[in-house]
Amino acid sequence: MAKKSPQLDLFNNLAKQRKEDQKFFDRQAQHTTQKLNILQKYLSAYLAILSVSAKYINIKIIDAYAGTGSFVSGEDGSPIIICRELENILKKVPEISVKYIGNELQQDNFAKLNKNLINFPFIQLSQQDAFEFLDNYLNSKEAKQGCNLFFIDPFNYPFHKEHIDKIFNNSNCFGTEILLFVPISHLHRFKDIGNEKINQFLHSYGITNVSSESDFAEQIRNKIRRDYFCAYYLLKDGCNSYCLFFITKHKKGIDAFLNAGYNTLHNEEEKEISLLPLPWTTLGKVVDELKKRSMNNIELYNWALNNNIAPKELRQEIMNNLGNKVFIKYFDDRKHNKTHLYLDYKYDKDNLCKALFSTEG
Repeated sequence: MAKKSPQLDLFNNLAKQRKEDQKFFDRQAQHTTQKLNILQKYLSAYLAILSVSAKYINIKIIDAYAGTGSFVSGEDGSPIIICRELENILKKVPEISVKYIGNELQQDNFAKLNKNLINFPFIQLSQQDAFEFLDNYLNSKEAKQGCNLFFIDPFNYPFHKEHIDKIFNNSNCFGTEILLFVPISHLHRFKDIGNEKINQFLHSYGITNVSSESDFAEQIRNKIRRDYFCAYYLLKDGCNSYCLFFITKHKKGIDAFLNAGYNTLHNEEEKEISLLPLPWTTLGKVVDELKKRSMNNIELYNWALNNNIAPKELRQEIMNNLGNKVFIKYFDDRKHNKTHLYLDYKYDKDNLCKALFSTEG
């Protein structure tokens, strides 16, 4: 029996993907539900933070691949989720300016999008190629003002590191953040067959010698981290994996994104004391690092961000195992609330060393 070539495998996979793309808006897939839940939770935190600062009184969400706005099965898509969060913050802080700037190339999808968003007064819709849409926005005065959150969720993998740089170089750099969705499984599966578009993506992010899907995601993150803060969540849907990357110039943004993902993907009711912290778990990584060196609260907080670990998850794991695998020594003699570990952004920002963490009591 003749063995199928990788190229034929890719062709069949792309044909299957095109059929799936056509049915994408029929029902919400598991990874889409996870992605949209993270988006909603992050937006809620993001808008709450920005709304208290006069510097960010002008807030825009730019959705380059908007789709229809909802699924046939009834669930809300990213445009409605974004607009509802903007609507909520306007009710709380009516003096700020918000805008949803959405783009959808396909005529049928655009008509549905327009219908789904008609009741929101702060929308601006266009029907262009996504890169043309982004170029037009980045060439506008609006891009240089206020705060811009770009949501980039294409069906495939056209978005390269150069496109990330272009967004930051042509917008209000320190008021700009990007959420980027990437189909990791497809790229990893067909990375070696010589497909031009895949090769362009691999070259853009400097990807070589990939051992796994998680390694693939890490190599993308490491390339982006040379110029920006970057974090991601790997989302599973059956045998396929997808990656939601968050890119910013602000450490506080990474903190908020990682915590939003942790709140979405983990059950906060599950509290376990680990007798044997496995090396690939968060606790295992923390214990292994603390065996090498003790760290103060600022060092441990930054170690967590650098290792794509949510500060909330770090605090939870340490609290669950305090006095067992992890020990804490405070730098002053006053009484401390044992639930307060000083592992969050405000202590890092103000350079407040409050405690030392180790594996020895």
